[in-house]
Amino acid sequence: MQADRRLHQLGHGARLRSLRVQAPRLRPSARALLLDADDRLLLARHDLTERHLGRVVWAPPGGGIEPGETPLDAVVRELAEEVGVHVAPDVPVHVWHQEVVSPTYAAGWDGAVLDFFVVRWDADAVPLGTTEALLADEGITDFRWWTADEVAAVDDDGLLRPRHLPALLPALLAGGYDVSGPIDI
Repeated sequence: MQADRRLHQLGHGARLRSLRVQAPRLRPSARALLLDADDRLLLARHDLTERHLGRVVWAPPGGGIEPGETPLDAVVRELAEEVGVHVAPDVPVHVWHQEVVSPTYAAGWDGAVLDFFVVRWDADAVPLGTTEALLADEGITDFRWWTADEVAAVDDDGLLRPRHLPALLPALLAGGYDVSGPIDI
């Protein structure tokens, strides 16, 4: 009887070991909430119809954090690469932190850890893009300055990133962020 019980316990343990849950692979990313003097937000149009998402989205400039980079390092680099804006590391303010898990995120990833930084900049001093090849590699087909009213008027839940941007932007524009650290969104 004890031998049967022991075999049963071993079999159950082996089944449990084979059912280990792996943590999702989340891509570390940083994005810039680039705001001009008129409180317009710069968003990049990402055409992902041929890629993982299968649709077009508008998102703040930014991208993956490279090995050895901090989120701040990455947002400074991404602004220079994607938009042509060169900011000092003390300019961006870390305001939002988000974790997204989605089967449609990107090949090889289960989602992302996103850190968002506010950067105030003169819209006339933004060259909007560096090289066609770089932008094409990112799926970026356009840049556009959006007013808070235009963001609020979007009725397609999947068009903007982060998805809750229409609800988050008014508080951000009103100075509703803590410079001592980001809030989870």
